[in-house]
Amino acid sequence: MWDNGQKIRRLRKGRCVALLLVLILLTMLLAAGFPKAKAAEEGRPLQAVVVVEGDNLWNLVQKHYKYRGDIRKAIYEVMQINSLQYAVIIPGQVLYIPQY
Repeated sequence: MWDNGQKIRRLRKGRCVALLLVLILLTMLLAAGFPKAKAAEEGRPLQAVVVVEGDNLWNLVQKHYKYRGDIRKAIYEVMQINSLQYAVIIPGQVLYIPQY
């Protein structure tokens, strides 16, 4: 069996790991919200769109974003707002798209 010293060390180590994971998750969530906040600050309302089977980023941007000009710039902007590194989306994912 363990003595009390070993139990306390394991408990402290577990708490430290849990705290570290919570801090990492909180940092990721805050970082993901900054692009959305920037678009909202510019006075552009964002529309939440749920991705369904067969959707792709190109079609969703064409359908929901009334962008004038090169569609690739609009797709890049939507990727920035949603913190996407690649134009890969999955069913059930919520994307925020500027309404104009």
